[in-house]
Amino acid sequence: MADAADLEFMRLALEEAKEAAAANEVPIGAVAVLRGRVIARARNRVEERHSVTAHAELELLRAVENELCDWRMEEVTFYVTKEPCPMCAGALVNARVKRIVYGLPDPRCGGCGGGLDVTGFSGQLWHPEVTGGVLAEDSGRLLRSFFRTGREKQKTEKGAIHVQNYQSESYIQRCNPLMKQVFGRTLEHWYRTGAWNRQFECYAKLDGPRMLAQVGVVHLTLLLGETKCQAIELNGVAVSPEVRGRGYARELLAHILQKYASTPAFLFANDTVLDFYPKFGFRRRRDLLPVAMEAFDHPDLVPNRLSPDEARPLLEQRLRLSTATDAEDGLPIALFHLYGDYAPHIYAIGKDLAVVARQQGTTLHISDLFGRREIDWETLLPQLPFRRIERIEFGFTPDRLGVSFHWEERQIDRNLFVRGNLNLPDPGTIPESLES
Repeated sequence: MADAADLEFMRLALEEAKEAAAANEVPIGAVAVLRGRVIARARNRVEERHSVTAHAELELLRAVENELCDWRMEEVTFYVTKEPCPMCAGALVNARVKRIVYGLPDPRCGGCGGGLDVTGFSGQLWHPEVTGGVLAEDSGRLLRSFFRTGREKQKTEKGAIHVQNYQSESYIQRCNPLMKQVFGRTLEHWYRTGAWNRQFECYAKLDGPRMLAQVGVVHLTLLLGETKCQAIELNGVAVSPEVRGRGYARELLAHILQKYASTPAFLFANDTVLDFYPKFGFRRRRDLLPVAMEAFDHPDLVPNRLSPDEARPLLEQRLRLSTATDAEDGLPIALFHLYGDYAPHIYAIGKDLAVVARQQGTTLHISDLFGRREIDWETLLPQLPFRRIERIEFGFTPDRLGVSFHWEERQIDRNLFVRGNLNLPDPGTIPESLES
């Protein structure tokens, strides 16, 4: 019979297994214990990492190696919800773990005596102590539920809504062609940043390997003055041209808005779809442009351009840009811009600030400003490396800069739609760095 400590630590491993199931991974979890203390936890991440070696046990081995700064684990006990496979059992033997405690036995493919006895093989130089069957029924119930749900999903009719809330190579391979077809570019630059986290959900209609339509959802915590507001932003609304008119976008939007009926929502749209979104309860809202009539000419300043990789640490340390409208969790969207449309226009301002700006004639458009410290307009202005500027536009409300500005109607194809109780300042604007 398992002792109280084994039951306690296996329950923690089961929590990891449940996290795996929620991420659409085979629900196997593991924890590592040293002298009665949990030093690392892990779960199965095969689909997420697109790697056959991303089993829970191997993920845990890597975490323990980082914790101990050593590959030898003679005092470490591994708790795993299912009997390790031969690959993982061999790795645990090579790591010289003290003890392996597992939940559900695997009589066909287990590596601890179930299918093969890797841990007990006489030719091994190290033989960990093995205890099996701890909370086996709990682990088995979780696995059976997972595979039963998977079979039910396979039975759903063709064209069911597919939901993806973590980065997946197979999903990316389906999505990029649709994005290229509809918007003229893929999202590959953003996928490479690793910014797709649980803030992002994608809803799609699939036909085998083809993506017919998609709508993205971003969960954001907006900062509106002194108030925090949970909201969603819809983005990437795309339908393949050959299936337009079949109602796929309407079906996806209706599903999302029913799911988040009580959550305020907003989106940006071009001039061609002004009549579409009001059908779903969205209302068009004034989205004005902040403008400062400031003239300057800095012929002696040599521009110090930054690459997105060089600017990223500054972006990750950004301070709040505006007291009017900002977001406390907008970094993933800002990374989309940093590695995309911002990339050719990033300039260093000293050692700890960066500005994203582009000049067109005598107009300077400042899209973003970020870094480790705040700066006022009088300090920033002499450091802007541009010539013959007479007008400055801002991609955010520049109230924290202390610059004198006024509001103008936008001349670009950007229309803001809101739904629900989203009390944006009026006049005002949502920062360009939050536009997705």
